[in-house]
Amino acid sequence: MSEMEYHKGKLKRVDLTEYDNSVSKFFESLCRKMHPSNSESDWEEDLNFYKRQGSDDPWVTMWFEDTSEYDKYILIGDTVWESEDTELDSEGSIITKVNDNEFEYYAAFYNGGTYLGEELEYLLKSQLQKN
Repeated sequence: MSEMEYHKGKLKRVDLTEYDNSVSKFFESLCRKMHPSNSESDWEEDLNFYKRQGSDDPWVTMWFEDTSEYDKYILIGDTVWESEDTELDSEGSIITKVNDNEFEYYAAFYNGGTYLGEELEYLLKSQLQKN
């Protein structure tokens, strides 16, 4: 059933240094942690599936399509943001810049038409365009 959802939290820029500053390598590590028992041939089969579907980056596509945690990370260009979220009872959507690497948000949305990750992406893009 669709209903209004209210969330408060922070968006923190993910440091990709240990992943050679590669968004793809970051999402590959998340996928491999999510399915540690997959063999290399399983991974190759999955990657080829997403490539045939036209994915520009199969690891990113796999993460966002194969996890229930798709709201945890927001990808804007080559920057990954991690969401630290708490669901609340209230109204309105706002985002406030704490510093260049962190934002706090309060998101209210109808979950029949969108989901938290999409609302956070919209809020973050609008805030980043102001700067």
